[in-house]
Amino acid sequence: MSSSRSWLLFFLLLACAAAFVYFSSAALPERVGSHFGASGVADGFAPREGYRAFMLAFAVGFPLLVVALMSMAFTRSGAALHLPNRDYWLAPERRGTTSNYLVRRATGFGALMSVYLCYVHWLVLGANRVQPPHLSSARMTGGLVVFVLLTFLWLNGLWMYFRRARRSAVPDGSAAPNDGRDG
Repeated sequence: MSSSRSWLLFFLLLACAAAFVYFSSAALPERVGSHFGASGVADGFAPREGYRAFMLAFAVGFPLLVVALMSMAFTRSGAALHLPNRDYWLAPERRGTTSNYLVRRATGFGALMSVYLCYVHWLVLGANRVQPPHLSSARMTGGLVVFVLLTFLWLNGLWMYFRRARRSAVPDGSAAPNDGRDG
């Protein structure tokens, strides 16, 4: 998949997230339980429109900002990138392919963030269906565990991809490294 296609899919997901947060927020009461203590009882409140604006910024704007910053870092000078086999992956003949791969991975992570934040919004919707508002701590913890696990798998996949360098010849005729210790 090209990085332009991954951006398109990411923007489509963000549009769906924005629609979900915007339209589902109409079901919230005027005074929304928006912060919950460890016991799940609401201990902070916000006006519905303020909560809606915050969740739109958080579920759409924050992932977009993170992905944009990651993409800019990946496509600019590779001086600050710390990759296994860095010299191999950032060689001029592979730099574009490497940047495209990193941007695709970044949009995938942004999608994961947005889906998780929409899940949190869904929990807040449910919490505000009862009075006083009460958030399921088990569901919140379960969702967070899944998000952290998927983030770990995302990072591990990224590291494993760059750890194994391609066995093709590099311009000087030597074989590319494959032990992950250089760079």
